[in-house]
Amino acid sequence: ESIDVYTTINGTASMDTSTIASAPTYAGDMTNSGALLRAYPASAVIYTSEQRKIRVRHSNHCMHDTRNNVTISNVRSEIDATALTNSIGVDDTTLAVDDASAFHKFINGQAISATNPGYIRVRSEELQKNVGRGITITGEPLDPRTFIAEEIMAYSAISANGKEITLLTSGGRELDGTSAQAFSEGAIVECYNLDGIPLININKTHTSIMNPTLDSYELSMPVVATNGIVGGGVGASATQNVQFDLISPSVSKLTLPGTTIDARVNVITGSSIGDGNQLNIDQESFVNDGQYQNIILDNNNYFDSPRMIASVINEQNELSGAKSFRMELTMDSENEYITPYVDLDRSSIVTTMNRINNPTDKDTALSADEDGHDAVYITKIANLANKSGSIKLIFAASRPDGTEIIPLYRVRPVGSADSLEESTFTAFPTEGSSVPGTTVYREFREYSFEIDGLKFDQYQIKLVMRSPNQSLTPLIKDFRAIALAV
Repeated sequence: ESIDVYTTINGTASMDTSTIASAPTYAGDMTNSGALLRAYPASAVIYTSEQRKIRVRHSNHCMHDTRNNVTISNVRSEIDATALTNSIGVDDTTLAVDDASAFHKFINGQAISATNPGYIRVRSEELQKNVGRGITITGEPLDPRTFIAEEIMAYSAISANGKEITLLTSGGRELDGTSAQAFSEGAIVECYNLDGIPLININKTHTSIMNPTLDSYELSMPVVATNGIVGGGVGASATQNVQFDLISPSVSKLTLPGTTIDARVNVITGSSIGDGNQLNIDQESFVNDGQYQNIILDNNNYFDSPRMIASVINEQNELSGAKSFRMELTMDSENEYITPYVDLDRSSIVTTMNRINNPTDKDTALSADEDGHDAVYITKIANLANKSGSIKLIFAASRPDGTEIIPLYRVRPVGSADSLEESTFTAFPTEGSSVPGTTVYREFREYSFEIDGLKFDQYQIKLVMRSPNQSLTPLIKDFRAIALAV
């Protein structure tokens, strides 16, 4: 899955103090000597773990438990590459380049040095061009270029004119699993840092994540970013799970009279996203109780809590290499000479995940553009020929235990020229409304709400749905919103 990477920087306050060589002289108002404290910022700024992180925008990643492992690859620097102007051998520590003046000179908020190096990746000339963009058999994006060799190196200095890169004399070559190579003139030299964070800390397998949402998560970094940017490059990718609340297996088969094919699945648990807080998830991921559940082929099969097909790296690290999904087909016949038939080359499964969460702060639903809820229905703006004074809202809903439906509205007052899209929402009053209790799945009951005392010529309705369990969601039908005359 392609991703975007957000680096973050939240301040530079030192958490340490240092001592000056001589005592200062105080002047001015009289001060009690016991109240004086000589404390000055240390030379090295100390950053908190909250500052040392990146946010990854990754749609439907299905990694809702913070114990998930994720392999990030092909994240690129925001800095354009340069090229060697002279060839180098396997032992050289100085590179002559066309122009590296834009390469990072600050890493982890400090100037590069022998103890705080930046990184580059040198790649040999392009061997061939791949046509277009695609994915490999393992699901990773193809780089449109193919290279003969590459090596990651660490540098401690860049000349003032950007023409020379000085590598570490010790430990500056064959880094991050690459081997020392000889490169000829014209080889590509890439900056291997993203906003002051070495890419060796990003392009790797991370054994945990932080603060997941349905479409993003954060990764802890050992260093801090410089400015805070959005980047990563078009080829950046990450592993992901497939979580589902409904499964539809499709198996090409032939069942003759007197024969049957029964199916069942064994699958691990997933986690509802909830409010993104690990302590509040409805169930842990990666749990397999060893039980099989009967399903019907070529039909929708619902689960009462999330299930998951884990990524390869999660199967390796969290399941000790065991498979996260198994489907078993049992073929039976009343006649020993007749058997049902299954075409394994034409078998597939379709999974469906409900996009619903349960933010701690309900009031974000009132926001014009920063609502933290994912399950939201908003009508088009209704333009009225005649001004109105009240709104009546009616719909039918099936609402399982623990779920919630919040109806809201916003109006443009008569005579106003403001854009309704910039206005905040207001919740319908509960007094005088009809809000039935929770029901079993697909048992619908009528809801009604009304607000009066208004004068408006435009209005819009918003329904927010909340659930701590993604497998149990409200269903709504027969929606009607009526603007009543003054």
